[in-house]
Amino acid sequence: MPFNEQNEWKPNNSKQIEFLRIPVTVKEALFGGGAGSGKSELLLMYAIVNGWHNQSGFKQVFMRRTHGEIKREIIPRTRMMYTRLGGKFNKSDMVWTFPREDQYGSGYEPDGGMIWFGHCENENDVHIYDGMEINLFTPD
Repeated sequence: MPFNEQNEWKPNNSKQIEFLRIPVTVKEALFGGGAGSGKSELLLMYAIVNGWHNQSGFKQVFMRRTHGEIKREIIPRTRMMYTRLGGKFNKSDMVWTFPREDQYGSGYEPDGGMIWFGHCENENDVHIYDGMEINLFTPD
């Protein structure tokens, strides 16, 4: 993961930089490319870069097609990234919860934003997300 000595994430290619320059007022954006182009990493860090992970009530849903893809590839990557930021992972709910800015170092349970991981492997899986207020939806 491209974190520098100050524990800051930096985009690792020009496509990631271009994507991050899109104004947040834009409601939909596409980042295409083959394997290894940095799509997943960018989507995993997008809320972090914008500081939304520190806000109570923020919810991102990161999607892959199958639960296995999330479990085998994405969750191990997030462990390397999100623990650096004070995030706590709930394995049964497949969600990272981050501390609010005023909670860093307090020892309290994180009460900031949440990044959920999900899938839509089967047609009825879309109903898992019924009623969920999602601020950022990132299908990968």
